[in-house]
Amino acid sequence: MTEREFSAGGLWWRVYGPGERTTDPLSPPPLVIFHGLFGSGDNWRSQATALAGDRAVLACDMPDHGRSDHWNTFEYRAVAGLLRDALAAALDEIGLPPETSVVLLGHSMGGKAAMAMALGAPGRCERLVVADIAPRCYPPRHEEIFAAMDAVASAGVRSRGEADRIMAEYVPQKPIRMFLLKSLVPTGDRGAAADAMPAAADARPAATPAGRYGWRLNLAGLRAGYEDIRCWPDLGTEDSYGGPTLFVVGGASPYVSDDDYPAINQLFPRARIHRIDRAGHWLHAEAKDQFVSVVRSFIS
Repeated sequence: MTEREFSAGGLWWRVYGPGERTTDPLSPPPLVIFHGLFGSGDNWRSQATALAGDRAVLACDMPDHGRSDHWNTFEYRAVAGLLRDALAAALDEIGLPPETSVVLLGHSMGGKAAMAMALGAPGRCERLVVADIAPRCYPPRHEEIFAAMDAVASAGVRSRGEADRIMAEYVPQKPIRMFLLKSLVPTGDRGAAADAMPAAADARPAATPAGRYGWRLNLAGLRAGYEDIRCWPDLGTEDSYGGPTLFVVGGASPYVSDDDYPAINQLFPRARIHRIDRAGHWLHAEAKDQFVSVVRSFIS
């Protein structure tokens, strides 16, 4: 198993695969993973490694997250087009034709991006896996997280421990704070920033003062684009993706309910829905073995 990281198309990519066979055109189609809000591709390392087998698996830092560029656009149809271009550059980097058809897997925000990409360019998507999200708008549910991250940015913290203490006033759940703090980096780390939005997609925010920590993700941009992130574009009734589609749902998660099935079936007529009992929204981490087994069976 090989693993390497690179930048392509404005995004930071991690590729996992079986050595030189990664570029063999007879290998199974690559699997591409889009993570959720506030995350990074590195969050999916263990799942990507488990799913690689004899195929290439690419996990990117989504735009405005991790080491990727700040695009400052969150409308899913626009994001899908930019992701297609970035994916073509990444495939070229690993020696595959840029128009290679892939398997898309997206979680939460990344699941919406994957759905939009499959709907907009069905020929580029051989199969689609959507993890615990539906094609609809959701009520705001991240106000405390934004407030906590704003407070850290304003405080000019000098350690993750200091940031954790500040965030605990807003977000009492320690696992959520630990997840968020993965995006807090020392000054000088690529993309480290106080809460500032760059003027252009290829611009970088100003660095925090020496010895301080800042958010690597585009906090101001995510806050400004949150309405688009939590919602879903108004698609025409003729839009659909006819390829094999799997929705993996957490049985203890509130994100996908029976009421979502008509919209799912309209847009994805070949959709199957698999529910993992007792798993929450982060089902790929909470029930990793079950999740990997279900996905592996579907994409094999």
